[in-house]
Amino acid sequence: MSRTLRSLVAIALVIGIGLPLWLWVAREPEPPVVPPRDLGPVPVVFQPVEAQVLECTVEARGNVVPARRLALAFERAGRLASLAAWQPGAFVAEGDVIATLETERLGAARRSAAARLSEGQAARAASVVAERDA
Repeated sequence: MSRTLRSLVAIALVIGIGLPLWLWVAREPEPPVVPPRDLGPVPVVFQPVEAQVLECTVEARGNVVPARRLALAFERAGRLASLAAWQPGAFVAEGDVIATLETERLGAARRSAAARLSEGQAARAASVVAERDA
């Protein structure tokens, strides 16, 4: 038998016998079983309860993160006319006005649409009259 083969057989024997033996010796011993003792009746004492204020101070370090983040946006693009005086992290109730947009362009667009509507209604009325007369 060659020297290398003998060495491998010796290592295999050491691992094959030594590892299980080491695991058996190193195992945790089982705790002894202690039968319960009969202590007899246990006395019970009742005490009245008083409401008290408990003051407690906790010092902790960490990061404060918001419970919820919202992305706010207007339905239309435009310039801000006003922005409410609020601080980042402040509480905002539903319905609170945070910002308003300039309405000059919207007012001009509304007046233009109203004028086109009036023109369309007048043209429709004229065509109804023309059809009735024909």
